[in-house]
Amino acid sequence: MSAGGMGQAHAQTLTNITYLTPFGYLIGFAETMYADTGGIFAKHGLNVKIEGGRGSSMAVQQVTAGNVLLSRTGGTDMIKAYATSPTIVAVGEIYQRDIFSMISAKDSPVTKPEEMAGKTIGIVSAGGATENILDMMLAARNVPKDAVTRQVVGNAPAAFELVKQGRIAGFIATSDTAHQLEVDKQPALAWSTDEVARCPGQVYMTSKAQLEKSRDLIAKFLASVHESLG
Repeated sequence: MSAGGMGQAHAQTLTNITYLTPFGYLIGFAETMYADTGGIFAKHGLNVKIEGGRGSSMAVQQVTAGNVLLSRTGGTDMIKAYATSPTIVAVGEIYQRDIFSMISAKDSPVTKPEEMAGKTIGIVSAGGATENILDMMLAARNVPKDAVTRQVVGNAPAAFELVKQGRIAGFIATSDTAHQLEVDKQPALAWSTDEVARCPGQVYMTSKAQLEKSRDLIAKFLASVHESLG
């Protein structure tokens, strides 16, 4: 058999699965993209279609519906989702602490939840990880939930422009967004939400039905991710 034929035969042995990122194709979720482009998934017999999500609530919905085999979400989102839909299960943890930061302007900082009352705070997506964390921080400091207005701003450094314009007092985003603002020398103040509301880290989740049916494929996925992390 020719080398090309052997390659085709090898490609045909790969099993197709779909994985949904929490939000787009951010660098913070690069472990699966590296496993894909680096041939690690293929090494473990997988052909993984990586789709960009639009928040943790979407991730839970897609896993529950069986549209994707696996996704990734925050531990708090997993707990909240399980309370309403006990058909999902966490199968691994990728990050042992929360990945989110509260970001505001240095000349008008939001340094604690008490300072959020009466203001508008940006979140990545409605009903997702950042809104859950916001609610937890407010509850931790006895700030009424309805005292803070929420506005969906996505997860990118561009959201800081809304802070500069005075449209929001601050926003919650991933730590890589905070880092990029620092690299860009923006006048931003960022602090980890774990300082107020410690949360379980990021987990990989699937449905109980898919775990029962595709346990071997999920094990191969996790082995690939572990290898991609070095």
